[in-house]
Amino acid sequence: MGKQLSQYDFNEIQGITAQQVQQKINHLDWLRKGHNLLIFGASGLGKTHIAAAIGHALIAKSIRVKFTSSTALAQQLQKAHEGLGLGLESELKKLDKYE
Repeated sequence: MGKQLSQYDFNEIQGITAQQVQQKINHLDWLRKGHNLLIFGASGLGKTHIAAAIGHALIAKSIRVKFTSSTALAQQLQKAHEGLGLGLESELKKLDKYE
């Protein structure tokens, strides 16, 4: 089943609430406009848990999701830029398939 918001203890962190995250899931204007979701913070705060929970909730709404680390994404685009993949423009088009 994967990570769920109900499994995350928002009392352990400052700066984000369960209501804010739920709003991102329920109100998808940000997604329709082509905006991304970036989550920053110190190690061990549950960024991956929150991101995975959002991803699972969006998938449940039949929305395509790409879940990756910023390092993996940067490496993928760098490879494409260096000509080791399908080319940068092609890689960016592939990424554009996700909501």
